[in-house]
Amino acid sequence: MTDKDKNPVNSHFEYFLKDMRKHIKVFGVKNLIVDDLNTEDLSKFDGLGNASHIEHVRKALKRTGLGGDLDYLVVRASNGQPIAKGAVDYNSNKGAGTLIQLTTIHELRGLGLGSYIIEKLEDKIRQRGIYTAILGVEVDNQDAKRLYERLGYEEFGSTQESWEETDEYGNPYNYTAHEILMMKELLRLQ
Repeated sequence: MTDKDKNPVNSHFEYFLKDMRKHIKVFGVKNLIVDDLNTEDLSKFDGLGNASHIEHVRKALKRTGLGGDLDYLVVRASNGQPIAKGAVDYNSNKGAGTLIQLTTIHELRGLGLGSYIIEKLEDKIRQRGIYTAILGVEVDNQDAKRLYERLGYEEFGSTQESWEETDEYGNPYNYTAHEILMMKELLRLQ
């Protein structure tokens, strides 16, 4: 048994995840809270990103709010714990909402949370009178690509994105992602 395994905080979080899986399997995702991500949530991001990613999210949150060019949503457990997140960037692709920073806690994947957050983000896009959604998925992330295809996204190109990351020792490095670009025309809801 490692020191990490003995840590009561880790044991509590593992219990929370087990309980959350059970809850979602019984009740589904539709009764979970979906609302705007806020800076206070960043301290509760267990399983949703490393320190470097959290800093990227913190910067993105400055672009949200009334008149902002970014919507950032979070799916919460009943205790308020963020368990999935994603954003829509309205500046990346003219005439489209671009889904970015989509993440579900690893232990809760495969339960419908990804589909649910995407559905809510697409609603945000429609509310702005936009009917095209775009996203990028890393070439080697076939599980996510299958999810997006199942939700109606179709491949239309590729790109390469780079950003600064931090390794496990706190050293910065430049991460490069080779991405497949996918698009979906959104239905106009009456």
